[in-house]
Amino acid sequence: MILDFETSVLNKVKTYTLPYPFKISLGVLLSEDNITIASLPGSRTLKGYMDGVQDKELYYEVAIKVKNKQLQAIQSLTSIAEQLEREENITSGNGSFDYQGIELTDLPFLEGQDMQGYFVYRMNFKALLTVYNTKEEKAR
Repeated sequence: MILDFETSVLNKVKTYTLPYPFKISLGVLLSEDNITIASLPGSRTLKGYMDGVQDKELYYEVAIKVKNKQLQAIQSLTSIAEQLEREENITSGNGSFDYQGIELTDLPFLEGQDMQGYFVYRMNFKALLTVYNTKEEKAR
């Protein structure tokens, strides 16, 4: 079973009312104003169980790329950070995980400006999940 946490977070963030309606997707920043959600290195298994279930700590970032909307970018990223940190439940579409919580590891910050004049802002978080490899594991 494929872990669908990134997609679940994307779907959750798309429901948020943001100060500016940016395009939101998974992966890398596009060549236009947009928000992306992507995994980061450093994730780890906290505990493994005999039945194959694992408690994991997974790292992610939310990034915004803008040309002329710096205020809207930082307001939107701050709004996403605040709402994600308050989330009590993010559900898996395929039963691959149970949500335990999100903790911000970096508050929103300006990373810099690229050669085309776009500003990039980022914030990082870790997600605590119980991960199932099969539907049978989840049923136990």
